[in-house]
Amino acid sequence: MRLVADASFDCPACSLNVHPILEDERANLVHLALPFDPIGHPEQKNAMNELVSDLEVARADLDARARGLERALDHIRGQRTRCLSLISNCERLFSPILSVPVDVPSIIFDFYIHCSDRSLFVLIDTAPLTLSHVCTHWRKLLLDSPRFWASRGMEYIQELSGQPPLDVFLGRSGSHAFPMKIFLRHCIYSAKHMRAVASTVDRWRTLELWQWSGAPDVDMTDFGFPRPADALDMLDYKLFMDEGDDTSNYLRPFEQCKSLRDLRLEVEVEDFLVDQRVPARLIDIDGLGFWTQLTTLHLNVDYPKEDVLGILRACSELHVLKFKMRDDDSEEDWMPQRGGTPIVMARLVELELPRRILLLRFTYRLPRTRATHQEDFGGNSRGSGQSRHL
Repeated sequence: MRLVADASFDCPACSLNVHPILEDERANLVHLALPFDPIGHPEQKNAMNELVSDLEVARADLDARARGLERALDHIRGQRTRCLSLISNCERLFSPILSVPVDVPSIIFDFYIHCSDRSLFVLIDTAPLTLSHVCTHWRKLLLDSPRFWASRGMEYIQELSGQPPLDVFLGRSGSHAFPMKIFLRHCIYSAKHMRAVASTVDRWRTLELWQWSGAPDVDMTDFGFPRPADALDMLDYKLFMDEGDDTSNYLRPFEQCKSLRDLRLEVEVEDFLVDQRVPARLIDIDGLGFWTQLTTLHLNVDYPKEDVLGILRACSELHVLKFKMRDDDSEEDWMPQRGGTPIVMARLVELELPRRILLLRFTYRLPRTRATHQEDFGGNSRGSGQSRHL
């Protein structure tokens, strides 16, 4: 008698199929059988050989069924895990955190950051570490909140080289534009971190740059300039020079910044021999292509008159202008010459100059301009603060 491999019946106790080989009478009699001589009992030998063959077939069949059940069990467990996740998500829908407006967590963490010891400028070791200590949902709210990123920024200074928060900030900030502050002096920068910072140039919203001419080994070319930097709309540039020289090359890296609208330039010559001090110059004005796109210009530089007038002639779209005079310039030096190229600023609405008489002469043909004067451009000792709508 041969058993059919797929024959089976249900066990009423566990509702599982029981293989028919286990219910075969031959299998039930094996443990009762006595040893025998195969030569003298050929029928018993054939029966045992047939039983062994049937048992091997049954074992292979049961192995196949076991593998199928294991796969089915994994599938069932996966569905159970998904059900638990859905239950958790459904319960989370009733969480009061989800009803909090997106600006609320931003305000909370702004308060925390500004109350910290270093609140003058938000360093990268504050904002990203704050983000790393909040729940996933609040972190997403913060990352998607323009209010949060409006006040976030990053400083790149000597002490920051090699610190992990740099990578944290770059990873957390996503595609958001942010303000940048860079100090270029006698600093030893990590090449790896400099490359990481350089990769974010297209996300710099503003740049406050402090640069010393005595540090020729560190300049903006290390950050990949000149390059478009499409998000950069404001450059606050403080240049410290050991002696007077042409400053054109320091501004040239930014000539491809097509979104630049606000330039605040301050140049300080740190000559020890004051009587022999050579003023800074800006010789290649026409070679810098961003003048015509500027709407705001703050010029705190002792440039000679011809350089300042050249800049003003190039800035035809200015809305706001603030600049100072050299200490050795007289107001007569600024009187327009007959036949000279006029300065056209049809869009100018705010003008701040260092001296009152010069102010009145300069604004005589600018009827739409709100003009003020100051005795000290640095802002500590202002003049009368008078305004004129001429």
